[in-house]
Amino acid sequence: MDLGRAADRELGGPSRGFGSMRVQVGVGATTWRASVFPDSTRGYVLPVKRAVREAEKLDPGDVARVTVTVLDL
Repeated sequence: MDLGRAADRELGGPSRGFGSMRVQVGVGATTWRASVFPDSTRGYVLPVKRAVREAEKLDPGDVARVTVTVLDL
């Protein structure tokens, strides 16, 4: 997931541990709260829990439509 510079600009830059941001995420019918972490080459990284991958039948390399709402503004 690439939230990139726009997120840093709008949110004033990362401020949580490891530069993370708290988010609410939706993939298919599954919704959960998580953190996204900055990555110097990819923007932000969203780890996806095993339970979500299994529920939504996601395998490594699959493309998924993801909704992300930043919780800590």
